[in-house]
Amino acid sequence: MHVPQDSSARWTLVWRVLVSLIMLVGIRVLSSLSPTECDGIAAAVHDDFPDLPVEIYAASTGIEISLHDADTASPEHHGRHVLVSVARWLDPWVDPAMIDGAAAAANSGSFAIWLLGDGLPAAQLLTCALQVATRCQRFVQSRNEHSRTELFERVLAAHRAAHDLTLPLVAADYAHALDTHRWVLRLCPNASLALQISALFHDIERLVSESRQRVEQHAPDYVAFKLAHARAGAQVAERILVEAGAPDDLVHRVAELIAEHEQPSRDEELALLNEADGLSFFSLNASGFIRYYGIEHCRLKVRYTLRRLGNRGRAALMSFRHHPTVARLLAEELAPEPASSKVQASELAQ
Repeated sequence: MHVPQDSSARWTLVWRVLVSLIMLVGIRVLSSLSPTECDGIAAAVHDDFPDLPVEIYAASTGIEISLHDADTASPEHHGRHVLVSVARWLDPWVDPAMIDGAAAAANSGSFAIWLLGDGLPAAQLLTCALQVATRCQRFVQSRNEHSRTELFERVLAAHRAAHDLTLPLVAADYAHALDTHRWVLRLCPNASLALQISALFHDIERLVSESRQRVEQHAPDYVAFKLAHARAGAQVAERILVEAGAPDDLVHRVAELIAEHEQPSRDEELALLNEADGLSFFSLNASGFIRYYGIEHCRLKVRYTLRRLGNRGRAALMSFRHHPTVARLLAEELAPEPASSKVQASELAQ
């Protein structure tokens, strides 16, 4: 969406989002913006996050774009603010995980993100707002007509109970599960209950095999390892869903989707799960992945994950921030360069 570049007046844009668990209650952009620019940013945000209500208020001090329930307290009442420089965020050499530690520090109640970008054009502020929203989308409460049910809440509670968040790798898997669920709903707002539950449980097998230490990098056949991981995960998910009281047909379909989710498929729901999983790797997991495994295994993972993405996923891939070295690896895979320009381990960004 085109955002007009008129900056004739000073405005403050406040974006507040109602979320679950750690509550992200605001993204505030502090900059010189006109009412038209604010309206453009609000509309563009709504395009990517249509399940969040948008209200616009004009006042002498600026325009407030509110994406929260009327009963939600404002960020000022919570005292947890994460400050993000727009210029620093948009620096291609900066790791987007820069925001994760501050958000994790607000590990109870709610927090707000303030984007500081006075003097920058509206287009850059919009880019930053959407990218930060994507990075934090796992905190946004996401439901559709299929998941606004008591059954889904029971399943969600069982999923949370299965994860010991005191273990760093388990906490990372839990964040990835929530983020994958959010990607499913972004790609397909009418996603079925089975697909949504599959997104939450698709990597549940890691609680058995990789809760304290990853082992995939030692697999002699990476594809075979991933397929075995998927099949074992389907069995773990089945047990948890049965205990949560899910009906047999739902349990069967979820298990079917999880068991086959590591390979491309003509099944539309499997294709969606593949893309949501892959997009979550790039938008959330990749920074931690390259730090944990190093560049060579990350190169393998990037190549493997790209093969799971269709046109829809690859288009989305271009819209968010990447770890700088992952961005280079992506560029190599999408537009191969001469061997002499390949990323070397010594180039790994700190």
